Amino acid sequence: MRNDDEGWLIIWCPDEQADFMNAEKTEHLRSLETEQPPLTVLHTYINRKQRDPGALKDALDSGGYFFPTNPQSADELQNLMANSLGDVARERRCSTEQLLADEKVRYTLRSLGCDIEGSRVVVRSGVEGGL
Repeated sequence: MRNDDEGWLIIWCPDEQADFMNAEKTEHLRSLETEQPPLTVLHTYINRKQRDPGALKDALDSGGYFFPTNPQSADELQNLMANSLGDVARERRCSTEQLLADEKVRYTLRSLGCDIEGSRVVVRSGVEGGL
């Protein structure tokens, strides 16, 4: 069981079937999932283009931080944001306005330096660091 104030991690990593993943990395990542208390969840991808949109969606949904695979310009982040917010709203069956009222979503947006203006999100800058 994890405490509400304890950090946890969603790691987006290559699927073991991806041609750029190896067995040693897969084994190490899988071992993180079995640690106690359970603080790590793995989400896998085959195509690298799946990673950043999925990771941003998870961050918005859980109120976490987003660390892209490589730096993202303000325009790139704006596009990612629009798609990820749309995905979360569809999954929750709510409007964008309702989604933007969610404190977890607002936390992630603040961590990325974004502003909410009415019913839209304005990205003020890109993400300069990447993993």
